[in-house]
Amino acid sequence: MFEVLSLYDKTFISILGLEYLNNGLKTMTSLATSELLLTKYGLESKEMQHRVALIALPWTIKLFYGIVIETLPIFISRNRSYIVLTGFLQFLTAIIIATKDFENVDIFMGLLIVMNLSAAVLDVVADGIMVMEAKKDPERGSEALQSFSWILLYFGGIIGGAGGGYMIDKVNPVYAFYVPAVLGLVIAMNGFLLN
Repeated sequence: MFEVLSLYDKTFISILGLEYLNNGLKTMTSLATSELLLTKYGLESKEMQHRVALIALPWTIKLFYGIVIETLPIFISRNRSYIVLTGFLQFLTAIIIATKDFENVDIFMGLLIVMNLSAAVLDVVADGIMVMEAKKDPERGSEALQSFSWILLYFGGIIGGAGGGYMIDKVNPVYAFYVPAVLGLVIAMNGFLLN
């Protein structure tokens, strides 16, 4: 599989890998979010589940993002611009959550929704580029790229679950948001290099 990946643009491979790792590591921020809603904001379980569903809402309309990206290019480039802007938006919202102490749960919720929106749009853009890149190897391209992506997704999920549990138990759960902040910034920087 990895020899097949040498056919593809290195910047694309790094963006694809980082994006799927980012998606897997959402486990960490999901655990931290639930813990913060329960302990810091003192929400009852019914209200907490309602708010967790709102946070996930941006992922439910991913089809719409694909249509917007294809019809509304930003700065002449579709993919590069959306990767840079949404990667930076993920960085910005996650770093604000990690460094500011919000007494108002609605501000915390708004930032989480924007962070999830940026991650969902990044996912759509990465998948769209993956479809185009897979054409370079019609026989094994899509299989190799999917395998690569899913390996990183599962690796991120395992690390995210363990890391989230550790942060909840041993340190402040808000520190979990440094992870998507760093990944968003790295993805945005890689977006500048995308061909």
